[in-house]
Amino acid sequence: MTEFKFAILLVGIIALIIGLTSVAVLLSKGDIKSEWPPFISKCPDEYVYDNNDNKCTLKYNSMVSATVRTDLLGQETTCRTFNPAHRDFDGVQGNCNKKKWADDCGVSWDGVRGNESLCEDI
Repeated sequence: MTEFKFAILLVGIIALIIGLTSVAVLLSKGDIKSEWPPFISKCPDEYVYDNNDNKCTLKYNSMVSATVRTDLLGQETTCRTFNPAHRDFDGVQGNCNKKKWADDCGVSWDGVRGNESLCEDI
């Protein structure tokens, strides 16, 4: 009976090694260069899009700076109000401008703030 238990244990260990090796090979050949998030939202985090004004406005009265950024970016864009329809925020250069705006204002924006690749292609 001991030989039977040993044979079952040996077969189980071999199957476990083969299974783990297969999983490791499949994971190593997978595509791991996907970007997160898969798209950039129209408005930064904690901002709400207003269809009437076509602008993103800060939801809560938080500690975001109220500095006006018309010198660098689109008109009517401040740290509390963001105008995504302005031409300064279109295309590849526009994504870089969004990053600059988010960094200057200290605004959290998934996929934009801290994403150095947005300004590398320019």
